[in-house]
Amino acid sequence: MLPYEIAIEYFIRPLRGILVHKLISEGYSQAAIARVLGLSQPMVYKILRNNVAKYYEELSEAGFNLSEIDVYVNTLLSPLLSHEIEKYNALFTTLVNKVLSSARLCKVHLRKDLELPSSCSVCISVFTPAMHPLVTEYESYLKILLKDPRIVELIPEVGMNIAYSTPAPASTSDVIGLPGRIVKLNDKAEAVGVPCFGGSKHTATILVKASRYNKSLRACASIKYMDKYVEKLKTLGFTVAESGPHESLGEVIEAVETIFKENPNVTVIADKGGLGIEPIIYVFAKDLAELIEILQLLL
Repeated sequence: MLPYEIAIEYFIRPLRGILVHKLISEGYSQAAIARVLGLSQPMVYKILRNNVAKYYEELSEAGFNLSEIDVYVNTLLSPLLSHEIEKYNALFTTLVNKVLSSARLCKVHLRKDLELPSSCSVCISVFTPAMHPLVTEYESYLKILLKDPRIVELIPEVGMNIAYSTPAPASTSDVIGLPGRIVKLNDKAEAVGVPCFGGSKHTATILVKASRYNKSLRACASIKYMDKYVEKLKTLGFTVAESGPHESLGEVIEAVETIFKENPNVTVIADKGGLGIEPIIYVFAKDLAELIEILQLLL
């Protein structure tokens, strides 16, 4: 069996089964789910005939724990509910490649394909992509960040993202980020998705707007809003601007641009969020090394 056949049967199919049940609970009709997920309506009906617990059990038997499954489901559900189908497709694809490249399905593959040698390393070599130098740099600093057990304290409810751009980015396509986010999983910080150009939307857009007025800023982190963090950043000498509350995420972007237009030397924006918008602190830096140093100073 090919690695993708294993991934389809033991990861994609049950994960998609859970998503179908989640969309039903969100009020979607079977026809709407079929359109969104690119399935036939009879297939959606067939999936719903099984209890959602069955799909959780299948993923568990393949080696995934409950917390991990919920992170994957919630990460994929978010772009579906906001009708960002391209982002959903990109995120699901990166998740599949990450699972394969990390050898998470090797035990299942060996169990199902008796002709496969136990020394097989095809997935590790094939599904680990050759990276752009900046993506490689991002990966290395991300590992440093995730190794710090204290970092979970900085993760907002919506998850944290780290954005890193080329010099003078013209758009989010020039910014590296995670298609998912950094989330709390079993009291540890874990990155969901593989870092790539265009991987982040919101945090990357924030960075692009800031860079337009201060070209030295190439890195940005979105962290949990807490008064103690705001005060500590001020005490450490960072230029902090406050914004919000807002009525939409679009207003957040507009506020960031206005702040930097008026003062290009701002290095922190403490945004108060709004109705349905979580308060977030945006921390800016000249590179990833400086950004991680700032985050660690808060802990």
